[in-house]
Amino acid sequence: MNGAALFVELLVGGVQVVVWVAVLALASVSPDRLMSVLTSHSIENSIVLMSAAYTLGVVFDRVWDALLSPVDKRIRSAFFADPEQAHRIRILLFSGDAVRVQFVEYIRSRIRITRYTVCNALITAVCSGIVFFIRHSEPWRDWFLYAVLFSVVFSACAFYAHCVLISTYYKTLKRFDAHRTLSSK
Repeated sequence: MNGAALFVELLVGGVQVVVWVAVLALASVSPDRLMSVLTSHSIENSIVLMSAAYTLGVVFDRVWDALLSPVDKRIRSAFFADPEQAHRIRILLFSGDAVRVQFVEYIRSRIRITRYTVCNALITAVCSGIVFFIRHSEPWRDWFLYAVLFSVVFSACAFYAHCVLISTYYKTLKRFDAHRTLSSK
């Protein structure tokens, strides 16, 4: 995987974190104040916001990976008896066919994005719920109830996609191993 693609993935994850942080900020500041900060048109503010989003993406990538690793382990165990076998096959793959490597890395990239989305959408739902209950006298508060519902459904769909992608990843590794074994005979 090239560095630019990974940078974009981490930026996407970080922007998702910035969304729930901004939603949570609405518990204490007005939407007008928050929008004036987020939409100020200075290059310096944009650079700071992008840098913060990237940094949050890096940090939360590790957090979400640890949080969803039991799901990965459970799906991997359906394909491989030895937990390390998938890792060994991946190493062998990287020493060979560049086209297959690109495909496997593409799948892993989508896994990372769905992982960010599962977790960040759930946290956005929680933050929206907090704002809904704290800002009870605001006329715009009902939108946060919709945000809760949308975020929960979006997270559930992302979780389904995440599980399907992990299965596809391990199926692909299994097929590569079977093809490699047949080719070596």
